[in-house]
Amino acid sequence: MSLKKGTVQSFDGTHAVVVPNDQPDIATRPLLVPFFWREVMGNLQAGEEVYYMEDDAHEGVVISRTDGAWDNKLRGSLEVTEDVTIAGGMSAANDVKAGSVSLTQHVHTGNMGTPTSAPNA
Repeated sequence: MSLKKGTVQSFDGTHAVVVPNDQPDIATRPLLVPFFWREVMGNLQAGEEVYYMEDDAHEGVVISRTDGAWDNKLRGSLEVTEDVTIAGGMSAANDVKAGSVSLTQHVHTGNMGTPTSAPNA
């Protein structure tokens, strides 16, 4: 396999057809695009220049954009099945839940069952 450079001609969500920079009259077979460069998460689009690798059977994978750009956003849903440790802060645009307890909707009650504080906005 060798590293090559080309422009994405088409992208179906999981595979991209690339026109090699050094052979603009041909196109590759559909190349696998790793999940982190796909349309929803990595926002790869037709017309972008990429690095890719092909084997002798002309099958391969897109490695990255040539500019290395990534906007540091994970789009779509993300499920983590192990423990997570966050060394910095964390912000949430919407509600956060632990089990059935909502961070924005729960209240703390005093001795008589009356709320001692309302949820913070």
